[in-house]
This record gives sequence, structure tokens and C-alpha cells, in this order.
Amino acid sequence: MWEIGVPSVVFTEHNPFGNPHFDQNGGDTFDKIDVDYFAAIARPAITFQAELIGIDAP
Repeated sequence: MWEIGVPSVVFTEHNPFGNPHFDQNGGDTFDKIDVDYFAAIARPAITFQAELIGIDAP
């Protein structure tokens, strides 16, 4: 996004050895995602991005 002039941030949590479902054969599927945890780690980035474009966080 920076290359086209859009402010952005990248965050990641990648620890394949900490995820018992991670494999290169497709075992890491959506049904194995902890959706509550995923939302909790995504919330700060979503809030930050909203503020970047002028949306006030509730």
C-alpha cells in the first residue's frame, strides 16, 4: 500500500510451531481458527486503520 501512497501498517503473528494445526498440506483450515482470539488481536489494527482514514472509534 505504501508504494501507491496509502498509509498502512502490517502486523502478524506467525509461530507455526505453536499451532498444532499448521502444516503445508492444508490442515490449517478455518474451522480450526480461534475466532475470539483472532478478533482480539485484529481489533487494535482495525481501530488504527479507521483512525488513519478519519473514522472515530467508538
